[in-house]
Amino acid sequence: MAGVAWNIPMKTYLDFDPRKGWPSRSGLFYECQICGDVIASAPAEYARCRCRNFSIDVDAGRMGARDEEKVRLFEEVG
Repeated sequence: MAGVAWNIPMKTYLDFDPRKGWPSRSGLFYECQICGDVIASAPAEYARCRCRNFSIDVDAGRMGARDEEKVRLFEEVG
């Protein structure tokens, strides 16, 4: 399944270090800076962005990126 387009008007970007883990909970989203896709950090099923830089494999319990510098984390505000 490809990433889902979310319309989130108010967001706050958060600092994180992927080497220490990828945060995952309701209200957190990842944004690929290459293709612009936004993916919920806790999807119900496998998800990836259009350019395949970032993916979340729910069944295996892992997420990752080819280029971690091109992935931003944000939370929905309001």
